[in-house]
Amino acid sequence: MKISGEMVELRRLRINDLEMVRRWRTSDAIRSRMEYQGEITPEMQHNWFSTINNSVNYFFIIHVHDQAIGLIQLQNINFEDSVAESGLFIGEPSFWGSPAPFAASLPLLDFGINLMGIREISAKVSAVNQQAIDYNKHLGFTIDHSLGGGFLKMSISKSRFDKAIHNQKAFDRFKNAYTLLGFDQPGVSQGIFIRQSLSPSV
Repeated sequence: MKISGEMVELRRLRINDLEMVRRWRTSDAIRSRMEYQGEITPEMQHNWFSTINNSVNYFFIIHVHDQAIGLIQLQNINFEDSVAESGLFIGEPSFWGSPAPFAASLPLLDFGINLMGIREISAKVSAVNQQAIDYNKHLGFTIDHSLGGGFLKMSISKSRFDKAIHNQKAFDRFKNAYTLLGFDQPGVSQGIFIRQSLSPSV
C-alpha cells in the first residue's frame, strides 16, 4: 500500500526497511526525543514489526524523489471508539526543517480522518520539544493534557483538521495530486472495504 503525492510518497513499512528505520531511530538526534531511549537490537526491531504489521497500525516510509527520509504512522486504531495515534520522525538530517514532514502529514491525517472516518487522532509529544508542539498546532492539533514523564497528549478532530487546512493554499492542489494505491477498489463500499481489507503488508 502506498500514498503517492506531488512531493512525497508514503510506502507501507516492509521487512526490508527495518534496519534503515533502526539506524534512524537509534541515532542520538532521534533517540533523545523519544520516550524509550535504550538499545534497540535487530531482533527487537523484528519483534516490534511483528506487532505492528496488521490492520490497526499503518506505518509508512516517507519518500521524497524516491529517497527514503523518515517514518510516519497511524497506529493503535480503535474502530469501536474511532480513535487512533499518530507519530513522525525524519531520519535524514538534510530534510530537517524542509516541507517534507508537512507534505507527509497532510495525506496521513486525511487518510485517517476523511477516508477511515476516525473521530480523533492523538500524538504524544515531548513537553520540551517546542518545535514538535508548534508543528502539531500548525496541523490543527491542540494540547489536551500532560501524560507525565515529560510528555503531552495532543489531539486533532475532523473539524479542527478542516479548519487548519482551510487557509493552507497548497493543500487543495496537493490533495488533488495524491492517490491511494493498494487500498481502494471499485464496487466496494468504503466502510465494508475498510473493515475487510486492512491487511498486513509483508
